[in-house]
Amino acid sequence: MTALEALNWHSDSALSPSDETILAQRERFSVVESRPEPLSMTDPERWEWFKEYCDNYKYVRPTKTTLGRHVIICDGEETSAANFNDAVDLAASKHKEINR
Repeated sequence: MTALEALNWHSDSALSPSDETILAQRERFSVVESRPEPLSMTDPERWEWFKEYCDNYKYVRPTKTTLGRHVIICDGEETSAANFNDAVDLAASKHKEINR
């Protein structure tokens, strides 16, 4: 095999992935769960929902490499977001999806 043939063979095989590669990529992405769409609630609705369903709340302080986030635990499910309102909205939508 000449150098030109080897280069052409490598270029052809690099452009067309094998069936095993395609299946492995599909499996890798099928594991990712979709995140439910956060609900839009008013502040009183958020507060009432939080009091009824959530057990714990903590604020994780920012570091040099991470952003601060609000973490709430509702019915054993941990949810975090950049601000409290978003965390409650997301937790409520997760709760709604689980209890369908």
